[in-house]
Order: sequence, then C-alpha cells, then structure tokens
Amino acid sequence: MNSRVIAAIAAAVLAIVGIGAVVAYAASAKNRAFEGAELVKVYRVVNDLSANADSATVGDNVELVSLPNASVAKGAVSDLKAIEGLKTTVPLVQGEQLLDSRFAKEGAKAAAKANVPDGLQEMSVSLDAAAGVGERIDEGVRVGVIATVEQDKDKRSRMIAQNVLVTNVKSNEDNTMVVTLAVNTSQATEVAAAAQFGQVRLTVQNDKTNRDGASAVDVGTLVK
Repeated sequence: MNSRVIAAIAAAVLAIVGIGAVVAYAASAKNRAFEGAELVKVYRVVNDLSANADSATVGDNVELVSLPNASVAKGAVSDLKAIEGLKTTVPLVQGEQLLDSRFAKEGAKAAAKANVPDGLQEMSVSLDAAAGVGERIDEGVRVGVIATVEQDKDKRSRMIAQNVLVTNVKSNEDNTMVVTLAVNTSQATEVAAAAQFGQVRLTVQNDKTNRDGASAVDVGTLVK
C-alpha cells in the first residue's frame, strides 16, 4: 500500500473521529444546559402548518417536549385544551414552540383585520365570483393580482402584484364580491388602473407558491 493511500485512509479516520467528538460534545453541552434547570413541558410544532389550521389538525402535528424554563417562550401552550375551537392566524413552522398568540376563533381573519402591515394601505376592488376564485378568497389569504388591459386593440395580461394580503371580503347578492387588499403605493395605482380601464383577476397563493414567470403576455399570441 503506497503512502498516498495510507494518508487518505488516515485522513478519513480522523474526520470520522472528529465528527464523533463534535456530536458527543454537543450532546454533553445539551445535557449540561438541562442539569439543575427547571423543566417545563410545552408543545412544539413537528410539521409545517398553514394559516387557518384548526385545533384538531394542530394537535396531530405537535409534540410535547421538556425545556428549561428560561427557554420557554411567553404564551407557550402546555395544554391543547387552551386552543380548542380556535384556528391558527398565521402559518406555523416546524420546530417552533406552539404559542397561544397565534390562535383565534376566526383564524387568519382576525389577524388580517387587526394587522395591516406597516407601510401598506388598503384598497378595494369589485370582482365577479370567477375573478375572485369563488369562495377561496377570504380574509388573511395571500393573492396574486393579474391585470388585463387593451392598448391599440391589443390585449395584454400581466401579474402586477404577488403575495398580497386580503384584509376583507364582502359578497353581494348579484354574485359579485368586493375584496380589500393591503398594497403599497405602486401596487395601488396599478390595481386601480387595471380595475378602471381593464380587468382584474386574483389567484390564491401560499408560502410555497412559485412566483416566477410573471412577465406580460400578449393575448393575441396565445392562439398562434
């Protein structure tokens, strides 16, 4: 066996030993952190959850863990009865502690009504049921806004805004709906122009929506 092979084997062995030492040290550090600490049992999220998840769904996707009191977040849930009949107001991420502040009877509706993000403003657009994705649009939902306008007898469509928060929805008897959006100034002017001089359609989006490919489309080229 030549010296290069021996050196490679030795390096591999040292790497494995090093990794083992790091893992052992981390485990030891965790144990030291728990020693003498007052432990509190709280629930932790084990799978990502969307907004408006009901308490039963949440219960199937959390685990009870023991943490040092100093590591427990304010409002951490230790008894699932505390969230019975409630829904999540925001998406929950794997690994985070379950907090009672993230629940409300109306779910995401409550969060949307109470919290218009800083720097944004609300505006309303009137849509028919199809343009508003039927009953899928509700307070707290995130949407994309597609504008179709006609210029020199050519119609063009473009996604002019994405991940827009819906803060209110009002359904009318004539099968139309008024949707209130939280938008920035640039989005507000574009949505207003499209609603006044063209057509507006909404798409329901979520945190995993692929938002690529939002360039303008010439309607006339779709049938060529």
